[in-house]
Amino acid sequence: MDSRRELYPGFSLPPLSLGGAPLGGLAPSEAHAILRVAAEAGIGLVDTSSAYGQSEAIIGESPVELSVATKFGNPCGLNCHKHDYSVGHCAQALYASLEALNGKHLACLQLHSPPEHPSPLVPALVDLLHSLRAAGKFGAWGASVHTVNGGMVALSAGAQMLQVCRPPRHPPAGSSTPQPPRPG
Repeated sequence: MDSRRELYPGFSLPPLSLGGAPLGGLAPSEAHAILRVAAEAGIGLVDTSSAYGQSEAIIGESPVELSVATKFGNPCGLNCHKHDYSVGHCAQALYASLEALNGKHLACLQLHSPPEHPSPLVPALVDLLHSLRAAGKFGAWGASVHTVNGGMVALSAGAQMLQVCRPPRHPPAGSSTPQPPRPG
């Protein structure tokens, strides 16, 4: 049984993807070996972000053919280390990512942990995302969210893909974030 879902014509989401955050902190040869092993195991999508150090560049330098989902908006050097989901930053981050990825197929561009209130998914940003998608810059757009409500906000604005991050098992001291039960 193939559990892939077509995200857009010509691209189906693989059942598993590789989280690319750690790749930016590894030696390129080690990161490329991880990408090669992932591809050999049938993983066809790597998830990364402009906030993950050199991860995008390492993926772009790799001879391994993988599709990429990347994110923008979280604090990083590109946006002066602050959250920025503006139209201008979206375009700047996209073109920087495309350059770093060196021709790798960009399956999805996602907002990285956008706030729910006020939502950055204002009409000008949504229009830009749709026009960049129509121009072939990426296959779909979406959001990496932390709550069901965050996902609903993104979907209601037109997101085609969600990445739902679960909360950490051990919250920081003083946090009241409820934790899922441990499998037993």
